[in-house]
Amino acid sequence: EGLYFDRSFDAGSTWGADKIITATPGGWVIDIAGVNRCNGLPVTVCDISSSVHRGTIYVNWVDSRNGDHDVFIVKSTDRGDTWSPPIRVNNDPVRNGREQFFTWATVDPVTGELVIVFYDRRAYAGDSTDVYLARSFDGGATFRNECISEAAFFPTASVFMGDYNGISAYNGRIRPIWTRLHYGLLLIHSLRLDSTITSR
Repeated sequence: EGLYFDRSFDAGSTWGADKIITATPGGWVIDIAGVNRCNGLPVTVCDISSSVHRGTIYVNWVDSRNGDHDVFIVKSTDRGDTWSPPIRVNNDPVRNGREQFFTWATVDPVTGELVIVFYDRRAYAGDSTDVYLARSFDGGATFRNECISEAAFFPTASVFMGDYNGISAYNGRIRPIWTRLHYGLLLIHSLRLDSTITSR
């Protein structure tokens, strides 16, 4: 039916009325070639920094409203009373048949930067897969996309990739983490992104 949101103002003792904050066309169980199980489940994060976007709630997920799978957010600046329309995170051409999937998000609690990691096939006609990082410095209004994997990998449905990737950020230090298939071995990779240096 879509993404539901609820909130508690007494540390979880009582809850308000469930509300649908956006539809999720295609549902959360998604089919990605070469991946034996994939989901577009939502991630909810909140800006607790001292930036101008403090208090903004972001929900990040994947759906197929454009005919292929894209990464989206919605955001609320009034504690969940109202929500923005869905904002597309990946900035490749719309409806190009290239998939983005397995998203995860965080907000830097010092700077307020919204950072999202996901798999991306924008550069390939087949199942070759890159890892992308999307960064927003304006409260999710716009995103800068960057390919952060050294090389593409080619998943196969016979090897379970896991259900989630991950990312953390603190004071400009960003640490995404993801899995990749390499000559039949499932490996865990990370990337060190700092405000002054970038090294793998």
